[in-house]
Amino acid sequence: MIALKKVSLITLLLIFVLSGCTNNLERDLLFVSQPKAGEASMAKDTTGSSTDRITEEWAQSLHSRANPSTIGRDECIRCHDGVAFAQNISQSAQLASPIGQDCFSCHAGYGRELKEVGVLDVPTKDVFNAGLGAVCSSCHNANDVPDISNPRRAYPHYSSQADVLTGFGGIRENEEIQFNNTYGHISLANSCVDCHMPTNKSAYISHEFKMQAEFAELVCAACHQGATDFNFLAKADYDGNGKIEGIQDEVVGLMDILEGAIIDELEGGSFAASKGSINYYDKKGNIINSVPDEVYLASYNYLLIEYDGSLGVHNPLFTVQILQYSYKQLTGEDIPNASLVR
Repeated sequence: MIALKKVSLITLLLIFVLSGCTNNLERDLLFVSQPKAGEASMAKDTTGSSTDRITEEWAQSLHSRANPSTIGRDECIRCHDGVAFAQNISQSAQLASPIGQDCFSCHAGYGRELKEVGVLDVPTKDVFNAGLGAVCSSCHNANDVPDISNPRRAYPHYSSQADVLTGFGGIRENEEIQFNNTYGHISLANSCVDCHMPTNKSAYISHEFKMQAEFAELVCAACHQGATDFNFLAKADYDGNGKIEGIQDEVVGLMDILEGAIIDELEGGSFAASKGSINYYDKKGNIINSVPDEVYLASYNYLLIEYDGSLGVHNPLFTVQILQYSYKQLTGEDIPNASLVR
């Protein structure tokens, strides 16, 4: 009888573990060893609960895939490999075969610790109170503190959301310069999670991690009455085109203006991020070995906003101000006819 009880308990525990990320028991498990790629995450819940949907959403997301370009690179694996993140490993020699981020990455080990503490340091901001979003921000940041005097001309790492959300990212002429922030956005208790993983009307939490149309009503409408999308009407004409448009449209206009100004400074050339640096080219495609600091500042800040991906939604005031500031640092003039954020 005792032996039977032990077997039943073990069986019950296995059922709970394999039932998916939403199970409370799995969230309480300590990370001991990583299963084969997708083994636990892809398990199907025969009860027909939300686990099947979570599994499908995870499988379709970029988080489920190991990035081949980062394999073997010590400086990349902690964020780009599921085992490395869960165990907070930074040496590729300690890993077997690379896998993507699965349930264990966020719900066990290092990911779980981050969510429980809710506070972390990102390169450009110490003591970021991110709540549950700490696990997101630990990787979704520009990955370095920009230095205008750096001859390497490093670029902000892709997915630079934390630097924009905190309002501490980007290159400034000096450290005393601080930009405005949209308080209602930067003060969310769980930062990324509050908006990207809200509970919907069916009491389901999406695991796609990208913003869906229904989230405008679920999240944004609490402050933006009647919101049906994320391109809320801006408070002013920030790009100087004579129209007050949606904030995302205003930001696109600002980015186009700033990009055009950079190209003018390069006399018809171009710029692109590659292998850790921003590379500059003349109009014939030949590489330019050196550019003024103002060109680097403007191109870095342009890429910061481009890699953030929200077109201003994460932190509207910061986004508008850093783009307007970058234009003035580059050209010596304010954007013509624009309503300026100071």
